[in-house]
Amino acid sequence: MTSDDDLWQTSNWQMPERSRLYRIAPLGNDSIMREALHSVLIRLALAHTVSPLVLMRREIVPETRVRHTKHSSSFTESHLKTMNGVGKYAAEFTRKLEDLTSQQKLSECSFMLWSGILDPRALGLLYTHPRWCPMCFLEWRDAGHEPYLALISQAAPILVCPVHSMALQHECPSCRRVQPFVPRHAHVDFCSRCGSWLAANHKELRGIVKASRISPRQRYNIDAIGEMILHGPEISKLLTAQHLQTRIAETADRHFGGTVANVERALGFTKRVISQWRYRDVQPSLPSFLLMTQGLAPSDTKPRRCTVRSPSS
Repeated sequence: MTSDDDLWQTSNWQMPERSRLYRIAPLGNDSIMREALHSVLIRLALAHTVSPLVLMRREIVPETRVRHTKHSSSFTESHLKTMNGVGKYAAEFTRKLEDLTSQQKLSECSFMLWSGILDPRALGLLYTHPRWCPMCFLEWRDAGHEPYLALISQAAPILVCPVHSMALQHECPSCRRVQPFVPRHAHVDFCSRCGSWLAANHKELRGIVKASRISPRQRYNIDAIGEMILHGPEISKLLTAQHLQTRIAETADRHFGGTVANVERALGFTKRVISQWRYRDVQPSLPSFLLMTQGLAPSDTKPRRCTVRSPSS
């Protein structure tokens, strides 16, 4: 029987090391609306009541291979989009943020898990500027949740919100200027230039063109990229160029007479494009990868419905 004194024995217990910054868990982890890495950085700044720019310059960029010129607007306006991608910035920011917050799996907030398959130059992967759905911002604020930016909305092939089928926005409705990836303040639904609310109001939202009918390709892109984001962690060991080459070879053998050239002709690809993926270790861009997988998908594949997720999910 355990005595009362045994309950307080702590000789074998050690306090875990404290992280330098708060451990801010990414939002939307259990849905295709998973938070983008640059959005995690912004919310981390909000938790520490500092400017995202200050947090980035003082805590994150130091001791990384990221080269940042203090007065370079192009760095925050465009270069930082790649922290959501597959290259150096994504790897460096992920490593540093994980170290500062003592947590893992932040690579799931970018397309880093797919770096073994997708073109390392990230051609066609990410949109030039941050994008958002005004209706998501509106609903989250009404529910008392701090808005965030979803990774899927930053993917260049995605044109509409997976939840509301509303065209994604990239300009402030008031000043018509684009937003930086690391803004001056830590509220992603307010313009970093003029301070206006990016969701406008109900009346103004009705004036924004909605996608009343999504094209089959856009529906497929949403489903496919959503699957990449949601299930990438589960299949990470298969996300290699070698596995892609094997699957291309198997597909050619089973359905196209054993030649990759037949696959290219059937799917409408330029000659030797898929052959380079199969034989020359060339990695496809995201749009080309989606075009191939859609062409090979069963014709009776039904689009999945996207459920609304609050930022607290």
